[in-house]
Amino acid sequence: MLLKKISVFITLLLISALVFSQEKLVFETIGFGGYHSPLAQVQKDGMKYFYHPQTDVLIDMVDEHAADLLVVVKDGAYGVLHENGKWIISPEYDGIKLVTSYEGQWKKGKEYNYKFILLQKDDSYGFADENGKIIVQPKYQQVAVLSKTLIAFSENGYWGWLAASNGQLLQKPQYDEAHSFFGDNYVQVSLNNKTGLSDAEGRLLIPLEYEGYFTYIFTNTHKYIDAHRQQKNILFDSTGKQVLNIDHESFKTMKNSDLIIFKRNKLFGAADPVTGKEVLAPEFTNLFESVKGLIKVEKNGKQGVIDASGKVIVPVEFSKVNFMNANGQIRYSDEIITAVPEISTQEALSEERKTQLLFEREVEKQPYFIIVHQGNNAGLYNTNGKLIVAPGNHFIETKYNNQKTYIKVSANGKDGLLNQEGKSILPLEYSIITGYPYNDQKLSPVYELRKRYVAISSPAKKTGSIGLFDLEQQKIIVAPTAKYISWLSTDFFKVVHEKENYKETISLYNATGILLHQFDETIEDIEPVNNERLRVKQNGLYKLTDLNGKIVYENADWKIRGIYSNVRFPDYRGAADSKFKDELMKILTSEGNLFIDKKGTEKRFTTYTEVDHFYDGYALVAKKNNNTKNESSNYLFGVIDQTGKEIIPVQFTNIAAIYDRNDLLLVSINEKKGVIARNGTIVIPTQYDEISLQGQGKYFQLTKNGKRGLADRDGHLLLPAIYDMIHVNYEGDDKIWPVLVKNGEWFYFIDKNGKESSGTAKIKK
Repeated sequence: MLLKKISVFITLLLISALVFSQEKLVFETIGFGGYHSPLAQVQKDGMKYFYHPQTDVLIDMVDEHAADLLVVVKDGAYGVLHENGKWIISPEYDGIKLVTSYEGQWKKGKEYNYKFILLQKDDSYGFADENGKIIVQPKYQQVAVLSKTLIAFSENGYWGWLAASNGQLLQKPQYDEAHSFFGDNYVQVSLNNKTGLSDAEGRLLIPLEYEGYFTYIFTNTHKYIDAHRQQKNILFDSTGKQVLNIDHESFKTMKNSDLIIFKRNKLFGAADPVTGKEVLAPEFTNLFESVKGLIKVEKNGKQGVIDASGKVIVPVEFSKVNFMNANGQIRYSDEIITAVPEISTQEALSEERKTQLLFEREVEKQPYFIIVHQGNNAGLYNTNGKLIVAPGNHFIETKYNNQKTYIKVSANGKDGLLNQEGKSILPLEYSIITGYPYNDQKLSPVYELRKRYVAISSPAKKTGSIGLFDLEQQKIIVAPTAKYISWLSTDFFKVVHEKENYKETISLYNATGILLHQFDETIEDIEPVNNERLRVKQNGLYKLTDLNGKIVYENADWKIRGIYSNVRFPDYRGAADSKFKDELMKILTSEGNLFIDKKGTEKRFTTYTEVDHFYDGYALVAKKNNNTKNESSNYLFGVIDQTGKEIIPVQFTNIAAIYDRNDLLLVSINEKKGVIARNGTIVIPTQYDEISLQGQGKYFQLTKNGKRGLADRDGHLLLPAIYDMIHVNYEGDDKIWPVLVKNGEWFYFIDKNGKESSGTAKIKK
């Protein structure tokens, strides 16, 4: 009997505990924590707090927030809370600081070099790792992070250091200063105003004999230490070995080289720290960066170029010398090669930008040139020292196409072109022009193709003098007698000539400059609709012809080129209008369902009043709605494939875009909305009053009968439409979680797993 009573008592205790655990924490107000998300801000008994919705932790203040960790104050003591709401360091310290390090620009999920937590109790300091493991209890006067492997500490005014992994003493405190330098396992130390370098274990690599602080000197492949003593500079490697045994006034880096520039008696030379020998005697008033293994030098106000052995490439006799790449850009180093990002990592870039980057990378692989100036005269050398263009009163610029470099020479208002050996391929009697009356925008997707052609004009003529030069063929493919040249695609361009009666004629050329057809004066415009057919405008009407001008299709009602239609696929970006797609082209006439194939054979989808252009195999269609008394639209909409099969039934009173999501369509029936994929898959049934995207397009907010819910982009219902309000967290996970909902009188949080917070309030902050 006694056992039975004890059992009943324990059961009651468990029930009581369960009920208690499910009780709500009632606040006066509740709201988002802003930058300190996922913490919320709440008010209780007139006091403001931060609150973690998943773990119900209540704190007074957030002192610091970094690397998924929050330094917080609770009841006057400092602790560290993880963003998941669990205590990393319990709140029992007088002060806490986070010390972190990472490379580059910070973003969510960034990998850190290290994360340490510095702890203070009274006037003593210790530290813990990012997981809250106490490495050293607070017992030192000061602590400081040197690297991911070393922590410095001070006692009695002197500094030593510990292993960051376990707190092991590596160097007893005996230095005035200890600083991170050179790498994770080195420490720059100072004592009695003398500086040296120690390894992690406390062994001195560079003795305490030097003045001030060490500095870095970088070469292409090595890193050195620049030390100062008695107004001289000494260079060491990472082992503490002196690598240059010559007196120098100063050192500096020579970019893109393994040489180091030194200064002696106010003149500059270069040394090889690997061999310890001088390579270039100190006889120059300046040494510049190394570019492609060559060095720009200056002596007595004149500039030239030498190689690393001192061999003269360009005589030191010019007022200015610069390196120029194969496409005319001045280069002060060759590090641009590594600055061009890998195309495979640039998913957000447009195709046009990707092809441009590929072109630029190809350019930088080519040999550079050296442009020289003597007053107003300019000349050009190659990097072997061969004179390509003798200095003269002209402007010089290089151009690149298809692994070849061309040289533009300009003088007295006229331009010409040379090949990379300096031989003339276009005489110096033309003007090279960009912009109107030359239009090459259609070549933009193929950047190298855009660089292949050069528009030229005859300076003797003021109008009607544009022509085209092909660098690939090294010849003029259109004589400079045209009024206007415009590329229609990457395969064709048109040339417009003005006749004596001021009428214009249009000629069609292919990309190699072959004349395909010359149209008569009645043709107003031409445009390719694929690689075999042209849309030709004549006397206000459009016709379909082959490339030779032979009529393939004509219709007396075809007066509109494109764009216009009673129905359109919503916001289809980047899709050309009224061209062949999926073997069919829409003909814009008074008929809304007329198409033709490439042979000019008409095809009508007679079941429908209007049929839009086909995009990716699908077209939006519309039928007249005969039941307009009960419907909000004069049309019913659906989607068909190119065979005429209905993919989405023609029953919707509206089909609209969801921002720029062309794979999903927002559909309506009797003012009820849903989401359907273009292939006909129902994503969200048509039962909601409103549907909108949230969280960078990853979620749908649903409204039904004044209540709100949430679904993911695949249509999975995450929160049923039962809430009076859903507020998304722009500082939270996916810029949405946890959400703050209002249900009846109460506001509370719900995380992405559907867990509700215990904290609740009737007023939203």
